[in-house]
Parts: sequence; C-alpha cells; structure tokens
Amino acid sequence: MATYHGPGFNGKIENLVFYTRNGKQIVRTVPDKVHQTDATKIRSHNFGIASAAGKTLRWLLQPVLFNPTDRSMQVRFSGAIARWLAQNNAATLAPQQQLPFVTGFSFSKETSVAERCRVPFTVSNPVAGQTLVQLPAFIPTAAITAPAHTGMVQLTITVAACHLLNAEAVGSETKQLLLPYNNTPVAAQDLQFHVAAGAGVLLITAVQIVYRLQNGKTEQRPEFMPASVVDGRYG
Repeated sequence: MATYHGPGFNGKIENLVFYTRNGKQIVRTVPDKVHQTDATKIRSHNFGIASAAGKTLRWLLQPVLFNPTDRSMQVRFSGAIARWLAQNNAATLAPQQQLPFVTGFSFSKETSVAERCRVPFTVSNPVAGQTLVQLPAFIPTAAITAPAHTGMVQLTITVAACHLLNAEAVGSETKQLLLPYNNTPVAAQDLQFHVAAGAGVLLITAVQIVYRLQNGKTEQRPEFMPASVVDGRYG
C-alpha cells in the first residue's frame, strides 16, 4: 500500500484502488485472483442453490408468512437451507427427513410455533404424490399459549415443494383450522395435501398461528405472531 500526496481522486485502475483517508490519498493493490479452497467453492455453490430454493419456497409459503418481504427473514431462511447442505454435493444427496436447521426454523425472530403450541404435527408421505399432516386430539387452552382475551385461534398449514437444483416450483397447498379458544377438546385431525417430496424435491411444511381477540381484532404483537417450519424433508 502506498501514500500519494498529489491531487486526490477515488476509483480503480486495473488492479489499483485509489481512495482518500484522513486527508491522504491511499493506493492499494487488488490481487488478480482470490484463491478459494475446494470447501469454500462448494459452500459458495450450495449457498447459491439455497438462495434460489429459499426464494421459491418463500413465494409458495406466503399464506403462513406474516411479512414475506422481511429481508432478515429471507436471508435467515436461505441460510438454514445452506447450513443443511453444508459441503455436500447437492446433485447426489440421498433422501432425508427432519432436515437439520430447516425443520424447526422460525420465520419470526421473537417467537416460534414450538414455543406457543404444544400440539405435535406429524408429517408423512403414505401415498405417492401426497403429504399427510396429523394432529392428535387436544384442548386449545391447555395446548396453545395465547394472549389475554383470545377468542379464536387460527392455525394455517402450508405444504410447499420445489426442485432443489433448479428451484423450480412443484406446488403448494394450504389448509386452515379455526378453533374456539376454550376447554372443549378438538378431535384428532388428518389433513391431506396433494404435494409431496419426489426425487430431488425439497418439501416444507410450515405453520402460522393467528390469535383472534374477542374484540374482533387480531393480535399484532411480534411475540404472538409465530410462523415456523414444522417439517422439512428431501426426496
């Protein structure tokens, strides 16, 4: 790095970068090539795959996202997919269930579905081309933590799928359960979605909880706006 005391200017000429710092003209060189290890190249490639797949999945998962344009959420979600991919060859991945970093991912920083709802969501693919989401019987006031004056709880469940390597959308389907928030038991639920994890397909099941208050409004405090991935799998 050299210091130049003549007339100052900022910019780049070939591999030289000119800028001013503390009233002095600074010149530094930029290497022609930055050496990347094989591991760095794989991570970089996989992050590109994760970013594209994350974008497609967020579009498909809009029914359960409170703020789909939240840039921080977008980056965190793609990052979760990238952490699952790690340094693996995305083209030769074996089928996998309960994907680490993806399953349990919370779209909301302040809370999660697991924190607010103790009802287990069991996801399976018992029939080709379908995803089954099962909920056991439960009592809303015992299984779901809600703010004061909650009258109803709305559970929105979306199953979405896209091809991992090219981020092409496979499809999505959404179902809702509107439950009175009281001590009346809710029967077990078997919800069928016509979306599945085929070969090379990343399948996400996500849940959003909306609290409808007795005054007709919905709860808007971030700590009561959970939306999370309850199951992530790769076909």
